[in-house]
Amino acid sequence: MLYVRGGSTQLFNIGGKPRKVQSPTEQFLQNDRTQLIELYDRAISKLYLKQYGTAVSLFDQLLTLDAEYQDAAGLRETARRKAYLEETYRKARSEEEARHWAAAASSYAQLRNEPDFPDAGARLEACELKQKVASLEAEIRRYAAAEDWRAVLASDSALSAIDSAAADPDGLATLARIALFGYQSGKTYDAPDQAPPSTGQAPTRDVQAGVRDITDVFETASGRAVGNTPAQAAVTPHSAEQAVQSRSPGSELLVVRHKGEVRAVAFSPDGGRLATGGWDNMARVWDCNNGNAIMTKETKGFLRGMIMALAFSPDGSRVAAGVMGSTAYVWDASRGNELIKVQHAAVISSVTAVAFSPDGARLATSCEDKTVRIWNASTGAYLFEISHTKAVRAVAFSLDGYRLATGSDDRVARIWNSTTGAQLLEVRHALAGVTAVAFSPDGSILATGSDDKSARVWAADSGNRLLEVRHGKPVKAVAFSPDGTRLATGGDDNVARIWNATTGAQLLEVRHDKAVRAVAFSPDGRRLATGGADYAARIWMI
Repeated sequence: MLYVRGGSTQLFNIGGKPRKVQSPTEQFLQNDRTQLIELYDRAISKLYLKQYGTAVSLFDQLLTLDAEYQDAAGLRETARRKAYLEETYRKARSEEEARHWAAAASSYAQLRNEPDFPDAGARLEACELKQKVASLEAEIRRYAAAEDWRAVLASDSALSAIDSAAADPDGLATLARIALFGYQSGKTYDAPDQAPPSTGQAPTRDVQAGVRDITDVFETASGRAVGNTPAQAAVTPHSAEQAVQSRSPGSELLVVRHKGEVRAVAFSPDGGRLATGGWDNMARVWDCNNGNAIMTKETKGFLRGMIMALAFSPDGSRVAAGVMGSTAYVWDASRGNELIKVQHAAVISSVTAVAFSPDGARLATSCEDKTVRIWNASTGAYLFEISHTKAVRAVAFSLDGYRLATGSDDRVARIWNSTTGAQLLEVRHALAGVTAVAFSPDGSILATGSDDKSARVWAADSGNRLLEVRHGKPVKAVAFSPDGTRLATGGDDNVARIWNATTGAQLLEVRHDKAVRAVAFSPDGRRLATGGADYAARIWMI
């Protein structure tokens, strides 16, 4: 108890207003206001820099501290949407690169009206077109497998209307025309003066739409080849005097003819013979000096007999042939006797390329069934298999026999260990499939041809691109000269060219009337053989 004197009982006098006591929440907000402002400013900055994922994360932190902070909630949703659209665009580009046209188109459709992605509309249209092309190509292959040739032509007509460059995939529309107009009652009509019998019915409208040149089709089917030259007299050798007079580079030394596209040419190791094969189901070995046929071999079956590839064995005693129907043969090069027959799994596919190992002991065959198989070249025993993701178009051994090169519609060329099948290297054409491969004689360089209209030269050990040369249309064949200094290419622009393999300078150009499908140097390097869609194989002085 406190006692005071006087009348006042006031003990203390505290001046000023009473101090307000802050609540814990108010203290938190005041102390961390700087943090909120900093988070907001950083989030806004990331949003404008289009770093949407980071912006979303910063807005999330901000709204955890203050769920009502200014317009942060709305800006977070904007950032989330932008991030989603950006991811959708990345996904679309990836799907487009992988040629998944439908999926890419679906993704681009979400971006069509977005100002941040101005190319989405054009890419959508391109993917939709490519999807239509892919669907029609698939239809054509299904109809061809079922041998419904009228449906093949109808689908090819629709395909040609939307993309003429994609028409006649794998030559199936051409096969359909031959089947309809040159293949009746189980036989082909190949005598030069014999036309297909009349069925009493005109072709239907869809077939007429699919056939670009009916007259040419009937000439093809009846064997009336370029210039109406009968097959029995289809050789045009020049006389010795003419040959001497025409020794300048690019001079035509010899012409031999088939009754269909010549898809393969190969010189014998001694250079004295030329093997040719084509869509008339015929393989022939010719004397290069006079054009006389030394060996003629007909493959049985219509679509399953068309010859796609040829190769001489290293000793010149055998010829390997790849044909439609997933089959490859090895024949005696002099008599045509069948020595072995090997087959891939898919019946409708073609064996697109064949190659003997340098010692002649193994045979490599590439096929549209996406595989390359290695066989014992004497017995036909299956050894092993390697694969791509799409049809394989080309195969070649290196001269040492240790490596094997392959090229595929998946736009990739690969080099493999030819004994174990282990992959050693991969190179890529970004825009189109690889149609041809060839090693330089020393094995240090790989050449590839592509439907992207280019031929490229690569370092075979590192995959570095050393050179690119171009045609006006897809390149279908490549070959190195025996000394490795020159590269020959053949293309759908009807031209074969020879280039300096180091500088890319063009050295020579020769022409067919139609696409060039095959090229080969003679062993002495002084001649070039070419095979074309004009039914001719030609030997040129170089």
